[in-house]
Amino acid sequence: MPQPGTALLRHLFADDGVRFAHRTSSGMQGKERNMNIVVSIDPETGEIFQHFGRTAYFKLYDVQGGKVMAAHVESTEGPKHGALVGVLQDLKADILICGGIGDGAQNALRAVGIQIFGGCTGSADDAVRDYLAGNLHFQADVHCDHHEGHGEAAEGCHCHGTR
Repeated sequence: MPQPGTALLRHLFADDGVRFAHRTSSGMQGKERNMNIVVSIDPETGEIFQHFGRTAYFKLYDVQGGKVMAAHVESTEGPKHGALVGVLQDLKADILICGGIGDGAQNALRAVGIQIFGGCTGSADDAVRDYLAGNLHFQADVHCDHHEGHGEAAEGCHCHGTR
C-alpha cells in the first residue's frame, strides 16, 4: 500500500510505441488540507490545454476537505511562458494540472512551491475529480523543448500526447 502523497509508477505505450512513464496521483493530498488546484484549459471545450506556455485560460478549483467547493475560469490576460508562473502565484495555486510543459516552466513552478501534474489530457473537471480520488494519470517525465511550429492545440507534438 503506498504512503499518502506518493505515486504509483505505471508504464503506458503511445501510438508510436514510445514508452512514457505515467504515474497515478495518490489523492491523499486533497483530504489533508485546503488547496487551490489550477488546470490549463480550453474554455470552449473544457478540455486540458496541451501547451502550457500558450495557456490563455486557467480553471481554478477551491478544494476544502477533499471536495471542490467552487470553480471558475480566469484569463491569463496575455502573459505567456515564464510570466504564467506569476499568474499562478497570483491565483495562489498549490497544484497545476496541464498538458505539455517545458523544463524551464517546470523548474520555475517548483521553485515557488507549485506541484505539477503534466502530460494530462481530457476534461479539466474529470482531471480534478481523478486527482482527488487518487486516479489522475499524468506523465512524470513530460517535456516540451521544441516550440517552433506549434499550433495552439500543439498538433503533431509528441510531448503533448496528441498526434
